[in-house]
Amino acid sequence: MEIGGMIRDIQQEVQVNITSMGDGRDKVRDTEEDFQRAQNAIAAIVEEVNHMRDFTFEIAHASEEQAATAQNISDQLQGISQR
Repeated sequence: MEIGGMIRDIQQEVQVNITSMGDGRDKVRDTEEDFQRAQNAIAAIVEEVNHMRDFTFEIAHASEEQAATAQNISDQLQGISQR
């Protein structure tokens, strides 16, 4: 094989390797971006779940207060009716 042909073959292989490395770098960047989006989505979900938990606690507390008030009214009505 002549030197010129060997040099062209080496240049082609180098170009293929450079292209492959560029493709690999692009895939890594895309994967990092996908990971960041997933991480942001998970953080948003956790935040919403925490808001829902807080809201549920507020509803439970209000229900307890309502039940206590209803019991108090019932007790008072019973007391009035026994007089």
